[in-house]
Amino acid sequence: MAQSSSSKGNERRRVWQQLQLSVVVILVLIQSSFALDDIYNPGPHDADVFEVEQDNTVQSPKCRKVAGTPKPAGVSPPNRLFVGVPKQSGTYPVIHLQHAFTMKIDFYTQLLYHVATYGYIVVAPQMPQISLPDATMEIADGADTLDWYPNNLEALLAEMFPNLKVKPDLKKVILAGHSRGGKVAFGLATGVCKTVLAPNFVGVIGLDPVDGTGPGKQTTPKILPLSPYGLKLPFPTLIVGAGLGDDKAGINPPCAPLGVSHDAFFSNSAPIAYHFVASEYGHMDYLDDDLDGVEGVIANTLCRNGPKRAPMRKFTGGIITAFLNATLYGNSKALDQAILNIPGAAPVKLDTPQITRTITESVYASS
Repeated sequence: MAQSSSSKGNERRRVWQQLQLSVVVILVLIQSSFALDDIYNPGPHDADVFEVEQDNTVQSPKCRKVAGTPKPAGVSPPNRLFVGVPKQSGTYPVIHLQHAFTMKIDFYTQLLYHVATYGYIVVAPQMPQISLPDATMEIADGADTLDWYPNNLEALLAEMFPNLKVKPDLKKVILAGHSRGGKVAFGLATGVCKTVLAPNFVGVIGLDPVDGTGPGKQTTPKILPLSPYGLKLPFPTLIVGAGLGDDKAGINPPCAPLGVSHDAFFSNSAPIAYHFVASEYGHMDYLDDDLDGVEGVIANTLCRNGPKRAPMRKFTGGIITAFLNATLYGNSKALDQAILNIPGAAPVKLDTPQITRTITESVYASS
């Protein structure tokens, strides 16, 4: 006996409602999977961030073209340091973080803490705050600090945490840098100035990195070859860009001009490389909220910034952690989730993530 049109309509509505319910359940499960691995909040370890004073007798370093020897044991670091450390016995990879132009390492404490809670030691050296356009001496300073690690970093941690056995794994060193510090990190990665730890570099991270004031206006030393995959680094790269970085703040020029900032660093990076851009945040939104002194005024006014820093800082700490987990331990779950860019999963709105998997395959994640 044939069904009435009314019965058929009811059946279609029932099927449609079941389909809608299934979609809702799937989305809830997906969101729950993110909640189970929420890289954007502090991780499983308690952590501490502490300051280390420098050796004021050290002369300005030279940019060595051939690696020298590690600094002797028992000496203070050549630069003032901030160090983020998990407060649990173990051996942890080391992230070497270079700060932005004229900034203080004191402004990165929350980022250092976030990454340290996931089982990483993060060391940020203070560069000279009066800098020339030429960044060579900052790269030499960074190399000098790296040369201090082999004979001194473990002893420093033993002194700071006598009841723990916290050791740095100097076979796994990741370079990172923000703004001009990104230029410095890539300068170290490409060997502009040599360090004894160069053979142990296993990745590089650029946070809105900048290589000059615009296309054709790179500062010395030029880091970007301005050609696809031209950096030819043998390890993975993560670039985290700020969408407002190439906007002016009043009459000030952009802090991260297109053509020499995150877009160019990604396109110039060899595989494998990842590119995430927070479209509604600015060049200084990686920093802490409360910034003192003249440097704080510069950070708050010189660049176009977003509505508040906390979401960008949480995203940056999380995506760095995801990249480190994938690069160092082969655990790509969190990074794969971030690449999916499911709305609401990250604390910031993202442009479509990009990945370079091979020389011939640079794609948007949605491709």
